Amino acid sequence: MEFIQINRIFCFILSIFFLIGCVIARPMKNDRMGLLDRLRTLEEANINIPKEEPQLSSSVLSQVKAMTYQWQWPVRPVVITSLFGKRGSDYHEGVDLRAKRGSIVYAVSDGEVIYAGVSIKGYGKMLVIEHGGVGGNALSTVYAHNSRLVVKKGQKVKKGQQIAYSGSTGHSVGSHLHFEIRHGVIALDPIKILPEHPNWASQVIATRKK
Repeated sequence: MEFIQINRIFCFILSIFFLIGCVIARPMKNDRMGLLDRLRTLEEANINIPKEEPQLSSSVLSQVKAMTYQWQWPVRPVVITSLFGKRGSDYHEGVDLRAKRGSIVYAVSDGEVIYAGVSIKGYGKMLVIEHGGVGGNALSTVYAHNSRLVVKKGQKVKKGQQIAYSGSTGHSVGSHLHFEIRHGVIALDPIKILPEHPNWASQVIATRKK
């Protein structure tokens, strides 16, 4: 009888702690969410590299390709120095493009600047441009490590318009442009989305051998 009473007291104490925990609990911040879809908290967001390759359904991917077939690359000439995908234990969510400090960075298509700043960890002076919706999520492009931004949040831009000067701000070991295409928070391989170039195959092979 005494054992049962002690057990009841113990369970009661546990239930009190559980209720207190429910009252004071706060949702954990998802560092990747908000890069493109939650603009109100974009300035506080940090980007974590996923360990797995993101995937889109074939139907959504077809819609993305239909929307982007006339897009252009953000720098000229196009020389890839680091590919999209796994890099050791990390995952590179875009491509790195050769660009000397001060090179012009162009908008790949018409859109609206939804972020222009330095608050995203590791990306330095960065722009995010939204180009419209596909399959229920925004399709956007990310331009990172710039030395100077020449457009502002809320500004409308046109395809081929200058938006920044390339540089090496943030976590960067040399001047280049880190470029991403995102559907919602899912990063897509720009090589599979944007137009090919005559020397494309040799570039990709040479980059993979590094």
